[in-house]
Amino acid sequence: MSRRPGFTLIELLVSIAIIAVLVAILLPAVQQAREAARRTTCVNNMKQIGIALHNYHEQFKVFPYASDYGIFGMQTPPARHTWVELILPMVEQPGLHKKIDFNTPNTAAANAAQLNGKLLPVFLCPSNPYAFRTKRSDNNDYADAPPNTMGIFYPLMAGSILPDNTPPDCGCTDCFCATENTMTKSWGSAHSTPKNKIPGVFNRGVTRMDMADIQDGTSNVIMAGERNAADCGWGGAFSGNFPVLFTGQKINSPTRTTNVATDYWRNCGASSSHPGGATFLLADGSVHFFSDSIDHRVYAYLGDRADRNIVQVPD
Repeated sequence: MSRRPGFTLIELLVSIAIIAVLVAILLPAVQQAREAARRTTCVNNMKQIGIALHNYHEQFKVFPYASDYGIFGMQTPPARHTWVELILPMVEQPGLHKKIDFNTPNTAAANAAQLNGKLLPVFLCPSNPYAFRTKRSDNNDYADAPPNTMGIFYPLMAGSILPDNTPPDCGCTDCFCATENTMTKSWGSAHSTPKNKIPGVFNRGVTRMDMADIQDGTSNVIMAGERNAADCGWGGAFSGNFPVLFTGQKINSPTRTTNVATDYWRNCGASSSHPGGATFLLADGSVHFFSDSIDHRVYAYLGDRADRNIVQVPD
């Protein structure tokens, strides 16, 4: 009786070992390929936002304000809306835009019902595991926003503003990354503040910036950047308080507050789930990846629209 050939135990173990080695070699490459694809999507999202901002400017001759914070108590009833809502028609969401009543807060029942559960991919970074959720990473709602609404992973740039307190990475009230002092701050009153007191293209509050206000050149000024919104107490796409970031914190700074809404002045500066840095949109519509080791002074200069400190955009 003939015996059929087969694997010996040793041969089987060797085969398993070889397969394990191959998986160990290939898995990082697969993960890198997936991250590269997600990063490409992230870049495309920011390009689409840049086009939308420019189209808004083309239509209204002014850039959208980041939020109407600061005039809540000056209207009856008070409004509460963000730039995300304003540019909805420019990101293929005209239907949702028409359903929002801009004469009442976005937290009002009728408006909140329209925004509840909405996930608009153009505002979400696919590399972040919390992006496609309507809760923060601690499973709470975003502060100062309608319940169960998405985060904003590409906030607009407010530049080297001083938000009531000195950002942790600055360490002083008069250093290069804080253009204001506590007597002349524009944080919270941008609707009545002269443009020369607002360092960035955007700010919390109603601003009326146009292309001519970007005096340092559109290729030298940041319009928006990445942020891991789910790690922020404030960070919702419809949060009237913080739809912006500022350069007082370094990219991926360890000083970023995690889910502490009362520590609002930390604001969760620029950050991302991409290794080594974050993606930024410049005013000319180009998108660049900045290393988190970028010189802080250069980063602050890039965040301001008219500080006359023209620096080269890092490669």
